[in-house]
This record gives sequence, C-alpha cells and structure tokens, in this order.
Amino acid sequence: MEFFALDKAIEEPSKVTTLHLKEKGLKVFPMTILEMKNLKYLILGKNWLRSIPQEINQLAQLKSLDLSDNCLRELPETLFELTELEYLNLFNNALTVLSPKIGQLQNVKTLNLGVNQLRQLPQQVSELTSLRYFWCFSNELEQVPKGIFNLPYLEEAILNNNKLGKKEAEIIKGLIPKTVKQFLI
Repeated sequence: MEFFALDKAIEEPSKVTTLHLKEKGLKVFPMTILEMKNLKYLILGKNWLRSIPQEINQLAQLKSLDLSDNCLRELPETLFELTELEYLNLFNNALTVLSPKIGQLQNVKTLNLGVNQLRQLPQQVSELTSLRYFWCFSNELEQVPKGIFNLPYLEEAILNNNKLGKKEAEIIKGLIPKTVKQFLI
C-alpha cells in the first residue's frame, strides 16, 4: 500500500510498500521506517536529513530510494547492501565522497549524484552493469572512471559543470558508445 503520512504507515508497517515523506521538514531519519519490511519505494526528498542510519540495510526489498535535496555529507556503508535498488537519487546534498561499495548495487538503473561536492568517483561505479541513466553534474570532478562508458545499457551520462579539463573532456568524448543517447560534459 502507498502512504503519504508516517503516522498512518506505522499503524500497519507490513502493508507499506511505498512511503512518500517529501517536504515533511524531517531533520532525523524516522527509525520506525525500518519496521516496514515490505517497503519498495521510499521518498525522503526535500527534507533536512543530515544522516541515514546504518540500519538502512534492513529495508532489503527497497527498489527506489529518493534522498534528494537533503543535507547529507556522507552515506552509511550499509546503504550499498540494498542490492534490489534500481533507482538511487542523491541529488543536491553535500556529499564529498562515495564509497567503493557502490559497485554492489548491480540492479541500479538510475543514479543521480548531481549537485554535490564529489571530487572523485570510485572505479566501482564502472561495475554498475544495469546502469542506464548516470547524472553527476555540478560536482568537483576532475576526472571520471573511464569504465563507465563500457557499461552495456548506458543511455544517458550528464557530467557538465564539473572541473574536467579540456584533455579529460576530449578523452571522455572519444569513449562515448553509440548506446548513449544523451551526453553532456
């Protein structure tokens, strides 16, 4: 079932499959969410969250996680144990580093890392073999793992507004496969 209010959702945690908590003014991750073992879609965008609990991995069925427009500086390593994830939105936070464990998210089709403070990406981003849409614009990147452009299903790579030099940009342009329909650098 789909819920738009936490108080209603916690009355029947086993029935919750989708939880919309966008723009609720949350400053702390509600730990009661972890009781929702059948949760597949969690929308926590446009809040004031500064951290995500280590226990996030208890949401093993999660397919979609929207943490956009929060105040996250780092992510727990356990987030990357959510191997059913297909959609991960981390847009507009304050992330400076991304764990190499991101490579464990083999089912991720959409990864939005835009508008953060990432200086580099781990090579393991190149292991996301299901990735179709990769957005990492408006960060501090000076280079990008070249293996990303070997991903078999990649359709879109948006990397503009980073600190990629002309030489790096030219190398990347030469690596873009024909499967990529939209590319910005």
